[in-house]
Amino acid sequence: MEAPRVVLRRLEWRDMDEEHASRTHGTIEAVHARRTDDSRPFSEATVRGFNRALIESHDQGWVTSRARAWPLKGGATAWTDEVIGEATRLDDPELRAEALGTMTWLRAQGWA
Repeated sequence: MEAPRVVLRRLEWRDMDEEHASRTHGTIEAVHARRTDDSRPFSEATVRGFNRALIESHDQGWVTSRARAWPLKGGATAWTDEVIGEATRLDDPELRAEALGTMTWLRAQGWA
């Protein structure tokens, strides 16, 4: 199963009871112990299990996430210019076209 997009975020664990912590860590260790080839993707059932554990942890208030941002000199225009500059250097023509198309669309909408 390939995700259409991935969001990377730092998770902060807090006030987790020992039973849940032990069960969560045990599950993760067991899954990794069964893997013989790290290059293959996790099974759909494994991904669902990880997601279930994360949702349960979040619902219990044991895990939170926060985003951090700092102002960029030049604002959104400078950021867009930098992203477009990097996109023009992509080797894969399809990825380059997709990245440039997305940034052009964002700019046309007035968002970047």
